[in-house]
Amino acid sequence: MRILILVINAGPKGTPSTSGMQTTCETSPFINFRANSVVPERFTAMADAIRARDFATFAQLTMQDSNSFHATCLDTYPPIFYMNDISRQVIGMVHEINAEAKNPTSCVHFRRRAQCRFVFACRSFGSSHDSNSGFV
Repeated sequence: MRILILVINAGPKGTPSTSGMQTTCETSPFINFRANSVVPERFTAMADAIRARDFATFAQLTMQDSNSFHATCLDTYPPIFYMNDISRQVIGMVHEINAEAKNPTSCVHFRRRAQCRFVFACRSFGSSHDSNSGFV
């Protein structure tokens, strides 16, 4: 795997992380469910996918985790918007790349301040192994 970090907006965040988390904890019922159920199960599944060199599963879980984080931000009152139009275009681009490849070859995860972690699988050259083990 290779990770490329794209900074879509280097300016100050509209909502600082600490106050955003405090507001989310005070107003979003989703945060407890995400923290206590979704995240632990998802991280276990992600670790299993990494050990199995199953990039397709890893990619899906990574993108779903990003979506879940931002859904919780939107459920906060007032809502927190860390993503922007460019962020959403990058997500669409990654889904198009994966659809064209007919198998996930990349994934994207957004956190605060529209910072994007763009992860992609690289096929190792000269490998005599099966197609899954050719990804590093």
